Amino acid sequence: MEPFVKELTVTRNKVVNAASTDITLESLKDLKDAMTSYLNMLNFIKSKINFGNDQFSLKVEFIWRDTIKDSNVSSYNIFYEINCVLFNLAVCNNFIAKLVNPEADDELKLKESIKQLEFCVGIVDKIKTDLPMAMSEKEIPLDLSSNYLQFVKLNFFCLLNIN
Repeated sequence: MEPFVKELTVTRNKVVNAASTDITLESLKDLKDAMTSYLNMLNFIKSKINFGNDQFSLKVEFIWRDTIKDSNVSSYNIFYEINCVLFNLAVCNNFIAKLVNPEADDELKLKESIKQLEFCVGIVDKIKTDLPMAMSEKEIPLDLSSNYLQFVKLNFFCLLNIN
């Protein structure tokens, strides 16, 4: 169990510190892989353990930075953690899609870029649907609120229309 916990911690640190990642295609793909691995670990753990702030649950505080308020937000809800990672995965894919130069790259690369942006939109839709079922409206931070997610989604759509 200890190696799993260490791997979980190392992977979470990569995911949480995503803002310090170089914006190169290779580093973004590595970050995307780390996020996917971390999500898989979280889904495995959530099937085995109850998380929360009550006497019957494992109390793990998940801390993230609210980019709008520029402050830390925390929750004991594993669904908050999962949706924060999903949001960052959408942003990561957005950056990957933007690295394709529509004037210099071939049609296959453009199609891949569009696929990445469609994936981003799908993730945002998933968060908008799933998070309110897992957390009360007052617990959801501003940067994961339905209105903000709609704004983000519109920005992804704008990029889709440009390409």
